[in-house]
Amino acid sequence: MRKRRRPAVGRRSSALAVLLLLAAVQAHGQWNVDHFGTGQLTYPFDVRIGKVRNDGTNRVYVSERNGRITEWSYAGGGWSKTVVVPAVSNLALMAIGDVHNDGTNRLYYTEFHKLGDLHEVMWTGAGWSRTAIDQDRSSLNIFIGPGRNDGLQRLYVGGVSTTSPANTYTGLWEYAWSAGAWQKTRLHATPMEGRGAVGNLRNDGILRVLGNGVGSAPSFFYDFTWSGSSYAAFPIDVANKALAPDPADVGCARNDGTVRVVANTQQGKREYTWSGGAWQAVTFDSLTRRGDMRIARLKADGLYRIYTTHSGATTPKPPLMEFVWNAVTSKYGSNTVVDAVTGATAMIDAGNGRNDGVARLYAPDYAGGEMLEITSVAPLVYATPDSGLRLNGLSVGAGRVSVSISNLTERCEYRVQRAPDATANWRQVGAFTATGTSTNWSDVPTNGAAFYHVTGQPQPDP
Repeated sequence: MRKRRRPAVGRRSSALAVLLLLAAVQAHGQWNVDHFGTGQLTYPFDVRIGKVRNDGTNRVYVSERNGRITEWSYAGGGWSKTVVVPAVSNLALMAIGDVHNDGTNRLYYTEFHKLGDLHEVMWTGAGWSRTAIDQDRSSLNIFIGPGRNDGLQRLYVGGVSTTSPANTYTGLWEYAWSAGAWQKTRLHATPMEGRGAVGNLRNDGILRVLGNGVGSAPSFFYDFTWSGSSYAAFPIDVANKALAPDPADVGCARNDGTVRVVANTQQGKREYTWSGGAWQAVTFDSLTRRGDMRIARLKADGLYRIYTTHSGATTPKPPLMEFVWNAVTSKYGSNTVVDAVTGATAMIDAGNGRNDGVARLYAPDYAGGEMLEITSVAPLVYATPDSGLRLNGLSVGAGRVSVSISNLTERCEYRVQRAPDATANWRQVGAFTATGTSTNWSDVPTNGAAFYHVTGQPQPDP
């Protein structure tokens, strides 16, 4: 049964408006949809969840087309709004992180406009302080991560081609804060559009940068590896026609411990796996419209699923979809989450937006002028690993190494690392989500000695 709650903030003023909204957004597959910002947002576009005030509290940040960036805090059964940035040009994409590597989160945003700027925003304790990092650089691509494998967070920003003036920042750029100034490195010249990511893309323990592009052959989709002095680009998908992948994501989409890349492309929704020295592509849905894509755990079973939005001129709008891997059929199955999330390229984010430990999905209703907060009727509740985690021993048999692990915490993710000796560099060889308090994790034997290390991941709270 669909559940609807409306906080006092953003409540519509007429019964007719409520009836129209009921017709516009339908929840499916055992989801509850709540609304906030109703009547207070104009064409909401991007959404991010994070602790920008550095007080341990998550808040929801929303950018509006040709509007503002606002902050939404949940307390006392309702949402309250604070204006962070009073005006942005066209579409603004956001990222949240500690790019100064000083323990302080900041909000970064870039504008999809030929006169658009790249900004850093910080909470001072009394208000918002905004600084321009670069000017006149049209972009719709921004993300944060330790792309050089040195533990330092850096900001990655794409740039698209413009005229009058020409954008001198086309391609993908890395911004590093060093000695009180921004140091810029260009990773690639192909115009980049669509949020990328940093992750263990090839499952070899090396973090790489994932970049999306629009431009000429042979590829529009790359991974970038830092060599110690420069980035090397490797094509992920080579196609005869433009892929133009929209925002991509990285994660264990099949829940088998293997990291994969997923993206909306002009050839359908695709999953990419590094295997045999090359990227192997699987098209799991033929719909080619633009939209966002996220890998997230939102249900009590702790499984990762793919969530994706669509846009386009069709009526009715394509739904916000959920894709889950079926190990028996070796295919992705799909479910509708809500039947319409309108917008030019509707963004989504997942996390603990209410600070109650419940994982939720947040999506702008672009045309409706409000935010959708989407919760499973059996949601994932973030858990903290038991500090008494034990690795009891190893056994070898039937061509497998069995690692006995106990004192697990259900729903927590655990990562398994292996090394040839206890003093060597550890390499991740697997991951799993605990379904009980103990397990025998299985690995393929090595030719020599093998040492194992198991770590429980802290609360996956953005």
